[in-house]
Amino acid sequence: MRAIIEGVEGGKLGLFKGGDRTLKCLLTADDGSVIDLTDGAVSFDFYDTLDRRNAPIKTQAGVLTTPLGGYATLVLLAGGMTFGPSTNDVPYYLYAKFTDAAAAEQVCAKPTQVIIK
Repeated sequence: MRAIIEGVEGGKLGLFKGGDRTLKCLLTADDGSVIDLTDGAVSFDFYDTLDRRNAPIKTQAGVLTTPLGGYATLVLLAGGMTFGPSTNDVPYYLYAKFTDAAAAEQVCAKPTQVIIK
């Protein structure tokens, strides 16, 4: 699965703990076809390692904005950013995850690097 967040797959984002932020996300299959999100749920997991060997630091539910078109949004509220800032600009890794009605999970192949200040 591919997750295109704010128009980029596997890009970098800077987030500030003092404000809210809404991220737009398009989920597609590896071949570029749109995933129908109608009967499922989207979540976004923050990890402190690229390989996801540790448990996620934070998981936030996504809001399905156009399920048939593969679009979801992630609303990051200042009060929900309870994990610490990035140290020495070492990023957190944001992985989008889709869970369908049969509880099968798909995780994006390329994470988005997130620097929190």
